[in-house]
Amino acid sequence: MKHLLRTLLPLVLAGAVLPAAAAAPADIFARSNLVAWCIVPFDSKKRGPAERAEMVAKLGFGKVAYDWRQEHVAEFETEILEYKKRGLDYFAFWAMHEEAFKQFAKHGLHPQIWMTAPSPAGATQAERVEKAAAQLLPSVERARKAGCQFGLYNHGGWGGEPENMVAICELLRTKNGATNVGIIYNLHHGHDHVDRFAKVLDEMKPHLLCLNLNGMTRDGEKRGQKILPLGSGELDLALLKLIRDSGYRGPIGVIGHTNDDVEQRLRDNLDGLDWLLPQLDGKPAGPKPKYRTVARVGALQAPSTAPSTTPERRLQTAGTNTAASAPIAKPTLLYTKLPTREQTEQTTTAATLKQLPPAQLASIHTFAAAPTLKPDGSADVPAAKTITLPNAQWTTLDAATKSLLFTLHADAEREVTLRIGCKRPVQTKFNNGPLPSEIGPPGWLAGQIGNIADPVAFHLKLRAGDNFLSLTFTETAPFYFELDPLGHELRTQLNARLTADFPPTGEARYYKIETVALPGGLALEVGGMAFAADNSLMICTRRGEIWRYVSAAVESECAKPGLNRAAMLRSGAGVPPAKAVGQASPPAASPAVVPTAASTNGRDVRSTTAAGTAAPLPALGDRWELFASGLHEPLGLIVGKPGEVFVVQRSELTRIADTDGDGKADLFETLDQNC
Repeated sequence: MKHLLRTLLPLVLAGAVLPAAAAAPADIFARSNLVAWCIVPFDSKKRGPAERAEMVAKLGFGKVAYDWRQEHVAEFETEILEYKKRGLDYFAFWAMHEEAFKQFAKHGLHPQIWMTAPSPAGATQAERVEKAAAQLLPSVERARKAGCQFGLYNHGGWGGEPENMVAICELLRTKNGATNVGIIYNLHHGHDHVDRFAKVLDEMKPHLLCLNLNGMTRDGEKRGQKILPLGSGELDLALLKLIRDSGYRGPIGVIGHTNDDVEQRLRDNLDGLDWLLPQLDGKPAGPKPKYRTVARVGALQAPSTAPSTTPERRLQTAGTNTAASAPIAKPTLLYTKLPTREQTEQTTTAATLKQLPPAQLASIHTFAAAPTLKPDGSADVPAAKTITLPNAQWTTLDAATKSLLFTLHADAEREVTLRIGCKRPVQTKFNNGPLPSEIGPPGWLAGQIGNIADPVAFHLKLRAGDNFLSLTFTETAPFYFELDPLGHELRTQLNARLTADFPPTGEARYYKIETVALPGGLALEVGGMAFAADNSLMICTRRGEIWRYVSAAVESECAKPGLNRAAMLRSGAGVPPAKAVGQASPPAASPAVVPTAASTNGRDVRSTTAAGTAAPLPALGDRWELFASGLHEPLGLIVGKPGEVFVVQRSELTRIADTDGDGKADLFETLDQNC
């Protein structure tokens, strides 16, 4: 019998899904059910195994998920022993390492194995799911052999979408018998999921092995607020209610994941959690926590006016005038609710800005090489070229431009938000010092950005007078710049009020929906759509035409002064405007909305039929320009360089371009006839 048990036990461990805990906790947010995560490499104190284990036990955690770098491999066994001394559950291990599996076998451990879900290419969803499962299968089998659960970790991309993770899990289980596979869901990698979180949580729940919390604010990642302490995001309470009421009773992760003293960061999260929990039952909120790592999360509470020489304080005030000045009255949001979200946002923003000292972009100078900066961050600019850039748009700079110098003027000391993105590394200086910033993508350094998919927010404290932002590029690449004079705190308050008063419903939860009027007589049977760099919309139709639509609303917005906007749309950012066919008189349009099958760039664009009569299109900007015709049922297109599109026709893949700048295509180049 003993021999039989010794034979069967490894098989049972290898083939079954191991429970995340011996029994479901009565309170999923109890300290004993919390998992400390991202606490090894992300620690400015660089603690060793004994110090780390002592810290975790002192904070009351019952479990630890172990992340590591190559320098930690030699400490694998020591870490295990220190956890055992203090009764800590070695709950999970990041990725794969044979030395770790050796130690797990030696010490009888079976931690969860967490790995990023891949994002393979594929022609169909089913093909991508198949490829992802095939890539993961060897690792899944290795974990099963060790008696470990295997968790797909959402880390961005296609593989980080909850629906895709569920599909991969189910395929591995049904096709490969991998019953040890589940999902690790991280809120800090799920900023785009918040509006559908209740739905995806329900879908993931049968597979969910651990759910890691984070302070959440709307569009947090896009605004540089990817990782925040619990309690500091306006969405935190609602998300915690959804988690508690969902029926999920597995482990809950609490992350470090910043380069602060990880103990202080964990304490901030625990304090925020303790502040939120009574509110889940309808009790009044107590005093809000005073976060210890506030300098790293950006103005979540008013900074002290007392002088400080701590590294955190230096980071927060880098590049600002350190001369003594009187405290500034804290501005308030002058919120006025109007019939629509757009009207409310515009009116509230305008009214609120009136109470703030003016702050604006004064100039942008380009240099062929990095300029020599003066102590205040300025540079000699007699030979430099002055340019304008479209606000809040990606653009490609001239190849001769190697450096930009932005001059931002403020009548008095105040805060603004800049959002900057670049597809290649770029060196940054603000007032000849480091650029104060939020925690960005992994490996991102203050003073250098690059290779980031989304612009990152920088919350800057402008000194009175001129301020100077210097950017030096390593190579020509797409670049994004946006100035938000409202600043981080007021913008966060405004977004919270707008979300409360105008909650998204239906499709509007996922897309911005605009109704577009068509010229009379135009039957637009859309086959493909794509936005050009100038925000005009290129549309191909089944009838063989390509149209360019320019929106009056967007054109008017880009023409506004004072926020680094430029009236780029009329010139098409390199494509001169063409007089549209039949545009001599304002065309009539129908208000009837007919959804098309196409959507692009996260915006759902709908056209109207030409039946009936309606008011003419606005005189400013709204126009349709025929770019090309005579094609054979084009069924999809993408935009290339200015004046260039790539189109799939029935017969071929074609490059179509305007080479003489008259706004009409004159080059039709066959790229492939086998598609």
